[in-house]
Amino acid sequence: MIKREDLERLRCMREEVRRYDELVERLRARAERLTVTLSGMPRGTREADEMAEIIAAIIDHERKVGEREAALQDSCAVAREWIDALPEQQARVMRAYYIDGARTWKQVADAMPYSYVHCLRIRDAALKKVKG
Repeated sequence: MIKREDLERLRCMREEVRRYDELVERLRARAERLTVTLSGMPRGTREADEMAEIIAAIIDHERKVGEREAALQDSCAVAREWIDALPEQQARVMRAYYIDGARTWKQVADAMPYSYVHCLRIRDAALKKVKG
């Protein structure tokens, strides 16, 4: 049986993966800007050291993303089983928020044919079936 804290942990893990992905993209953009600098005239080792640090950070963050994504997939499997057992309307709303990664209930409502308030009612009805 899934617990409410399991669902919240799933959301936190998804957000953590999203933050790592964004950080890796920023590091790659920084590395690309530095590559342009390095391809010009010789400057010294500071830029090369900075590039090595960026590459190490990218590798480390990509490893963390891989680990968190594996854990996220396991958590999603448990949540999917619970969601699939819900009535269709509740399943659609809960899937959008917990599995598909909508950041807010407003985003869920915008993607559904339901109002924001109705999405919250559907959520509340589904969460009554959750242990804890």
